[in-house]
Amino acid sequence: MPWTISHLPAKRLLTVKTSGTLEQSSLRSMTADLCETLRRQPCKGVFIDYGEAAIRLHLHELYDRPKVIEELGFPREVKVAILFPELDANAQFLENVYVNAGYPVRVFQNLGPAMEWLEE
Repeated sequence: MPWTISHLPAKRLLTVKTSGTLEQSSLRSMTADLCETLRRQPCKGVFIDYGEAAIRLHLHELYDRPKVIEELGFPREVKVAILFPELDANAQFLENVYVNAGYPVRVFQNLGPAMEWLEE
């Protein structure tokens, strides 16, 4: 799964654009890259666009995401908006898992509301 991380300094945001097949190993690599970028360029929020990605994660892998990002050193105070092509049960489950673990994460289907929430 290829990804591109961009910095929007005026908004203090990072954006991540993905494509291809999203699996556990590629997601971990992308998250590690994102954490490193956040260490170099601290931001208040991250927008992750999975709109063109084919998500191939099992339920237990979704459940383990907070543990993975904690291991990688993702800052708890950084808001994360995740854009999915469809807000299905898995997307909603992922949001609940993050929120229950204390991370400010929300899932969206449209760019506008996601950016509004990040900029609040």
